[in-house]
Amino acid sequence: MTLADYVIFTAVAEHRNMTHASEKLHLTRSAISHAVSRMEQELGFSLFIKTTHGISLTTNGEMLLPLAYSVIQSHNHFHETVSSINGLDAGHVRLGTCSSTCINWVPQLVHTFRTMYPAVELHIFGGANNAQILAMLEKNEIDLGIAAAESSGTILATRMYDDEMVCVTNTSFATRTPGIVTPEELAHMSLILSDQDYGEESRIVMNQVRLSASPNIIAIDDAGLVALVSAGLGYCIIGRLVLKAITSPVRVFSFDPPQYRRLALLEKRNLPSSPAIEAFKEHILRFVETYPNPPEDPAAAAG
Repeated sequence: MTLADYVIFTAVAEHRNMTHASEKLHLTRSAISHAVSRMEQELGFSLFIKTTHGISLTTNGEMLLPLAYSVIQSHNHFHETVSSINGLDAGHVRLGTCSSTCINWVPQLVHTFRTMYPAVELHIFGGANNAQILAMLEKNEIDLGIAAAESSGTILATRMYDDEMVCVTNTSFATRTPGIVTPEELAHMSLILSDQDYGEESRIVMNQVRLSASPNIIAIDDAGLVALVSAGLGYCIIGRLVLKAITSPVRVFSFDPPQYRRLALLEKRNLPSSPAIEAFKEHILRFVETYPNPPEDPAAAAG
């Protein structure tokens, strides 16, 4: 029996249905049926019997099932060890990320990863915008990226975190509905926007909520953006994640309906990854899965 045979055998045993097993393994039902028949012919006895509820293991099949799982587990452990020998005692990973995730996520990510894999070199390109991160991936200048982007023909995006895009004003601004702002309530206020491609996410939100405004002031970084808002020079639209690193006294409002930028882990399609890259990718996904959502109004509390 081949490794594929053990995988098919355990999948059919788990689902007790060849159609469901075929869906799990992305094979045709006919391929599953033929594989089971071939295994039974090779072994000299039946592995499954038909019942009114589907199919069940025979006594012999029940005896072999734990051994089949053991074969699969041994195979996986073998390749994990090979990967460790080849890659995780050395290697390097290049990550491109926007400023908010660089500030909030990367320090802890790097610290905890280096604790597990001290010999792997991590190269962080922080503060890039979405377009720059995609361009770096296309040119193979980085191995992984974190940005608000979707999958494309050349880029695979694994969605990780929905960061709410909010309206930030000075502390004297108030709305009719607490915590919610409308385009009409912003009509007579100045818009402060990030420069060039850094303002792309804000422009998308403006289009979604039908907010028409031209920026009177252009800021270069998030801290400068919020500082100008705090001084009463206008409002801005940024992600809540950005506000975790901001101490300026401001007020934060959601749109109705709420707007989000969907942060994803980006990688080049059909490009072989080293064991070190794969390990760091899994480390990022596990970290973000347990990362708490930003509080509703973090910067206001600072004021």
